[in-house]
Amino acid sequence: MNLSRYIASHISGSKDNASNYSRPVVVIGVVSIVLSLSVMIIATSVVTGFKRSVTQKMSGVASHITITNLDNNTSFETKPIVQDIGLMNSILQTEHVRHIQPYALKHAIIKTKKEIQGILIKGVDSNFDWNSFAPNILEGERINPADTNGKNKVMITKALSDAMGLKVGDTLFTYYISQPRRILRERVIKDHSSTLFYSMIPQDSAEIGLGMVYNTSNPEVFKFFNYVLADSFSSRLPEPRVMQLKVSGIFETGIYELDQQLVMGPLSLVQDMYRWTPDNISGYEIYVDNFGNESGIESYIRPYQQIFIPGYKDPLTQTYESVSFVTPGDLYPSDIRSNYPEIFEWLPAIDVNGVIIRILMVLVSIMAMLSTLLILIMEKTQTIGVLKALGMNNWGIQKVFLWHASFIIIRGMLIGNIIGIGLVLIQHFWHPILLDQNAYYLPYVPVEVDWIRYLSINIGTFVICVLALVIPSFVVSRITPVKAIRLD
Repeated sequence: MNLSRYIASHISGSKDNASNYSRPVVVIGVVSIVLSLSVMIIATSVVTGFKRSVTQKMSGVASHITITNLDNNTSFETKPIVQDIGLMNSILQTEHVRHIQPYALKHAIIKTKKEIQGILIKGVDSNFDWNSFAPNILEGERINPADTNGKNKVMITKALSDAMGLKVGDTLFTYYISQPRRILRERVIKDHSSTLFYSMIPQDSAEIGLGMVYNTSNPEVFKFFNYVLADSFSSRLPEPRVMQLKVSGIFETGIYELDQQLVMGPLSLVQDMYRWTPDNISGYEIYVDNFGNESGIESYIRPYQQIFIPGYKDPLTQTYESVSFVTPGDLYPSDIRSNYPEIFEWLPAIDVNGVIIRILMVLVSIMAMLSTLLILIMEKTQTIGVLKALGMNNWGIQKVFLWHASFIIIRGMLIGNIIGIGLVLIQHFWHPILLDQNAYYLPYVPVEVDWIRYLSINIGTFVICVLALVIPSFVVSRITPVKAIRLD
């Protein structure tokens, strides 16, 4: 039998302690552990839940990596690129890439009898990842890009629906600027895996033939193609146009900037508005696996990997670099962090807040238990003298009080876990604490129930507190049996 633990359990469970002056101090020590542990559990759940929820919400409305025309500037109109199936297949074979889809963007104005509003129409095709977007749909049905009869059907945000007084089934007029139709003399496609151009549309010229291949190292070929492209545009100015659209569904992203203007429609709709050919797109959207969906263990060790492993890169960074490597020089890849810096730049700061809260709460626990331990030693001075007189050494007596303090810590941890985890579960299932979605991107405070983190917090709190109490327990060695036993 462990004598020190036996004596400590007897002292801790003795009813005589209820009347002594150490009782309030013990209660304060227990309360400090309860508050510290429950605050740490709640703070950790909120921090990890908020980061994961915001990341997943952004992944549902914005791709992890985007490829666009290198010549795109700050203009509202995007420059087209030719959809390259070979490039898409190469990107799909890249590690961590789970999906790629083409898209097109077009700015326009919608008008009803009473309201007018600027919008951004996003055109998608049948490859669009509806599984990620589906949770955002509130009413109606999603668009079907493969349905030629539903080309003019669009989905609008709830904010636009409320502002414009539109509902599912309503029609609206869209006004936009269209470039004059280009008169192409030649259709040229570049093969990104080689230095060759392919002539796809024959002309009445002996120099050009269907499917002929031209080596781009020949300066005369470059000169000829520059002439073709320069002669492919009409000299007419852009002209305003109008199109009637029908609302098929209503969705909400939770991102204020997007909800004020985003409209989802078929890719062919945007191509018609631009007067593009069917293979012209604004760019590609690429989704990686395991971004914002790490398991408890992965999400816990990743920050430490970034700190202690030189050159460590998360899956998104690795995939972005791999995609950049296979992307042609005339295209520009960018990731979600650079596209939405106002969101992703401050998310790491939440981790810092969580660390600060945990450190402060551990310090509060240590200070409270230090006071409790010293008062317990002072109260049991006669007991210490008797134990020394009976032959127990200093370390054995120290262990008595360390065991006693451990029982107090464990008692506080049990209550703290019940309160902390209980509040987390209430918020997780019933969401009583709400947020302003326009400011925080989420309608309520998100929490993540992570038992591994809870276990690590409990173990860390217990070990740190007990170790911190070892040094003040050496006060026992300064007490002599003769003086202690004589003490009244």
